[in-house]
Amino acid sequence: MLSKKLYQFLFTGDNLPEKLKDRGLRDQLIEQLNLHIKTISYKRTILLQQAGMITDKLYFVECGALRGYTYDPEQAKEKTISLWTTGSLFTDSTSLIHQIESELFIEAFPNTELSYISRSHLEELSNAFPFIRSLISWLIRNEIRYANKRLLDKSIPAWERLVEMRKTSPELEQLVSRTAIASFLNISPQHLSKIVRDNYKK
Repeated sequence: MLSKKLYQFLFTGDNLPEKLKDRGLRDQLIEQLNLHIKTISYKRTILLQQAGMITDKLYFVECGALRGYTYDPEQAKEKTISLWTTGSLFTDSTSLIHQIESELFIEAFPNTELSYISRSHLEELSNAFPFIRSLISWLIRNEIRYANKRLLDKSIPAWERLVEMRKTSPELEQLVSRTAIASFLNISPQHLSKIVRDNYKK
């Protein structure tokens, strides 16, 4: 079922295809989306995807937070490369589109609710409504916008990255572990504690 948040995300933006401005046609599409979109909630931390799997779903975060990370077996270390919160669209677009193995682990934090649609149902929709292919392609190509990846710029001091993260996603620190945030900012948890403490004193 299409939630109010997801409806607004899909149908109130600037990238709405011209044909979807026709109310009757839009209602037909919504009827089909209601048949195919599922919602699931997680009360505890859960791994949605492991590296090596082929991504077969496109997700929307109704509430909560998730992270995408890679794992270096030689260093036995995780590296957080994406953080998603409420209102985010996410997937591994390369794996979803080309049906190749993903390098990402995707983890949902406690009290997260997701809406999702399978790749096969996306294909059904694009066959039934060819004009929405451009919208689907745009959504998938631009999922990186919602992953906070711009904060990975190592030329910006860690404190500035943290400040920017707090501006763009103020809820993250309440939803995501400090270890995950430190990994995302490419610093140690100890360094994160230090810069928070030092700047708090200022």
